[in-house]
Amino acid sequence: MQPTYSSGSYSALLCGGAEPSVRDLAADAETLGELDYWTPSVHKAAFALPAFVARRMSPSAPPAPPNES
Repeated sequence: MQPTYSSGSYSALLCGGAEPSVRDLAADAETLGELDYWTPSVHKAAFALPAFVARRMSPSAPPAPPNES
């Protein structure tokens, strides 16, 4: 298992604008040439959200329930 550090994704979420920026990943791939680990599809998959997060982030989502600690 690979360790992950969630601070980067939280920072991107909090500092991102209302509309996500769109990069031309095919152009990036052409500029970079053949790489062993990075591809446009790997890049796109890195931002995939679990279904429960996508539902919670939708504009029509109800507010999150209070934390019961």
